[in-house]
Amino acid sequence: MSVIDLNEERNKRIGPDPEHVFLDDHGQKWYKFVIDYDDGDRTYSFIIWAHDMEDAQRRLALIKDNSEITGQIYKVIDA
Repeated sequence: MSVIDLNEERNKRIGPDPEHVFLDDHGQKWYKFVIDYDDGDRTYSFIIWAHDMEDAQRRLALIKDNSEITGQIYKVIDA
């Protein structure tokens, strides 16, 4: 007997909205993933782009292992 994850099957059929997917110059799809972390009494989130859940987990491990603050953002100017 096979077990089917209904959430996974639904997500395959429905998929994310177009603004949460982009196709790069190499024809690869990228998807938005949310990373949550707790700081005592609050939870914060940030977004990363990855090819799939496995890639997102790999990237999170890299963030944990070798990230650093390289500056503070003051302004973003659209090119």
